Amino acid sequence: MKTNISNKKINQSVSGNTNTVYINPLNSLRFVLNKVKKDKINLNKDFWVFTGSSVGVVPIKGKGLYTGKVDKLGSVKAFIR
Repeated sequence: MKTNISNKKINQSVSGNTNTVYINPLNSLRFVLNKVKKDKINLNKDFWVFTGSSVGVVPIKGKGLYTGKVDKLGSVKAFIR
């Protein structure tokens, strides 16, 4: 299922998916690293992998209303002061 967390005020949007659940966090990390290698994506020092969440941890770049949407499940909103 596709997911998205966004803040229109600061023009921040992060997409991800929730389509696969792995046995443990190391298997999730292995999957991500293999996918990055297969897609020939260069990683920089700020690359983070978080498991247990639909889109990982999103850096909060500003204050305001953040909206999270998960296809087929619904949405949630949070105001950051």
